[in-house]
Amino acid sequence: MKVKRGFTLIELLVVIAIIAILAAILFPVFARAREKARQTSCLSNTKQIGFACMQYVQDYDEKYPPGLVGADPAEQGPVSQSSYFTTYKLTADTIYPYVMNVQIFRCPSSSSTSGYSGNYGFNRRLCVDARSASVLGLSDVQRPAETVMCLDAGPYMGDESYLTSPTGSFWYYPGTAGGRDPASLSPYPLTGWSAGDFVNGRHNGGVNIAFADGHSKWIAGSTLLGNPGWFIP
Repeated sequence: MKVKRGFTLIELLVVIAIIAILAAILFPVFARAREKARQTSCLSNTKQIGFACMQYVQDYDEKYPPGLVGADPAEQGPVSQSSYFTTYKLTADTIYPYVMNVQIFRCPSSSSTSGYSGNYGFNRRLCVDARSASVLGLSDVQRPAETVMCLDAGPYMGDESYLTSPTGSFWYYPGTAGGRDPASLSPYPLTGWSAGDFVNGRHNGGVNIAFADGHSKWIAGSTLLGNPGWFIP
């Protein structure tokens, strides 16, 4: 009778080592692939937001949608859903009738539970605070293809100061740390997920941006950090 030989201990250890090596190689690849899918979903969100803004522009004499415009009746906005904003609407609330979907204002890669406008912030130099500034029109923007309108971030309104002088909490843009320590931001240091988002960016080192002409694309955090002028109409 022929006796079947089992695996030796050495052979088992070799197999286990090979599996461990393959797992170490493949798991990061799978993680990047999953994030790429979320990045694409987020980019679709910014495209829909950009398209909604362009529809608003066509309906309102070529004026960009403002932020903090008076709300009548006074109630929480459909997107912001915040008791802090009942007498005023945020930009996301203003363009909501053109999308009728709150979910597009939620980034699939963000774990932030902040209210206001979800996970997308509008450039307050373009979508101005209507309480203190006149709304801008298409003719006021010199470089619409290079002017940020909305981006994958935390703040409901922001400008270039969030690049040059971030103060933590949700007053920052993903992937734009530029060597700055998130824990040292003042008066609101960043910790946990937000700290990693500030340093690495939530989408493979970058951020999705909708520009003033309505188009959207992924931009590396380092590129955005080096172009604060993109927030100036």
